[in-house]
Amino acid sequence: MARQLIQIYHENKPVNYKAMRERGSSGDADYSKLRHWGLVEQAKVGWWQITQRGRLFVEGILYVPRKVHVYDNRIVGESVDVISVHDALGEKFDYDELMRKETLYA
Repeated sequence: MARQLIQIYHENKPVNYKAMRERGSSGDADYSKLRHWGLVEQAKVGWWQITQRGRLFVEGILYVPRKVHVYDNRIVGESVDVISVHDALGEKFDYDELMRKETLYA
C-alpha cells in the first residue's frame, strides 16, 4: 500500500485505480484501504487522490498507526504502535528509488 501511495503522490492529481494497475500497480482494494489512515480520499467513483496527511506520510514527516481496526467501513480503533513510510515499505522496496518517479512503473 505504501508503494501505491507513493505512486499517487507522484501523479499529483486524482488517479484511476484501473489505469494505475495497467501501469504496473497491483491490489485494487489497497487504494480504498489507504483512506482508513486518512492518506487518500475518493475524488469520484474509481478515482483516488492523496491528502495532505498522505503527502506528509510519504515525505517522512508523519507517522501513522501501524493498524486501524475497521468495522462496517468505520474505524473503531487503531494501534498505539506507529510506523513511518520506511517501516511500511519494509526491506522489499527502496524508498529513495521509489521517490524517483521514473522507477515506479519499471
